[in-house]
Amino acid sequence: MEDNLSNALLMAAAMIVFIIAVTVTFSLMSLTKATSDTVLYSYDDTKYYVEGFEDIAYTLPNENELNRIVDIEEIMATTYRYIKENFGVTIINKKGDILARFDSETEGYVSRWPIYDNLKSNQVGSTDHQNVTRFYENLIHNLKSVDIYEENSSGEIQKKTIELKWLKTTTLGSDEFEYKNLKSLWETIYKQTGGANNIKYGAPFSGRPFQIAKRLNADFGGGDVPFNNGYVTYNGLGGNDGLLEKYKDKNFQEVFIFVSDNSGTETDEETGDSVIIKANTTKLEIIYVLMED
Repeated sequence: MEDNLSNALLMAAAMIVFIIAVTVTFSLMSLTKATSDTVLYSYDDTKYYVEGFEDIAYTLPNENELNRIVDIEEIMATTYRYIKENFGVTIINKKGDILARFDSETEGYVSRWPIYDNLKSNQVGSTDHQNVTRFYENLIHNLKSVDIYEENSSGEIQKKTIELKWLKTTTLGSDEFEYKNLKSLWETIYKQTGGANNIKYGAPFSGRPFQIAKRLNADFGGGDVPFNNGYVTYNGLGGNDGLLEKYKDKNFQEVFIFVSDNSGTETDEETGDSVIIKANTTKLEIIYVLMED
């Protein structure tokens, strides 16, 4: 009798150990799958695409082709890739006014803008001043103008050059804080409320893909979105309706520009040699021109 009871207890204990082992095994398998899904997701180029627009893709035109005509939905599908694929997107009208700018490097400078905006007169020529001036000089030089094509009254296709209006004045390199001329532009296309001193511009989403996706949802879908635990609020470009509704049924010409992504050189004080600040690389900039006056 005692032997039977002992055997029964041993069998029960063995069964409990077996059940625990099976449970741990399945738990580890589930954890492994979740981990692998997370890793694969981080390398998935489509994770920021908007549902319904996954199959829309941009293609580089041949040299002898005219600019492609696109709508705002195609622009949106392309723009959701800009942070992952490191290209810039700028939307302008036929007058050259900047309507929107999506570019991680630009947003990096805009997010630190108050530092440059508050430089004292005796800080002109400082490292901060040189860095921001160099960047914006390159930006304005690389994206100075675009060519579009329009049909005239005779049915002929004619090329028209549009100058991009980054600055109110084109004077660069003076002791005036020339980059401050961009302030009113940033207050239009990077508008925010709240924060220290109630700064009216900024990019609190800069460098963070998931936050940038929230920003794009506000721009194209409409409304505002809080960042930094509600400390600042980014105001979407299209207001309550968003860019999708604002430019519904509007046509844009798509222009591709490959620019030199090089911030230049500086002189080493000890050796006197020129040192490259950023290696010379090529970057794609996509300009969308609203085809209405």
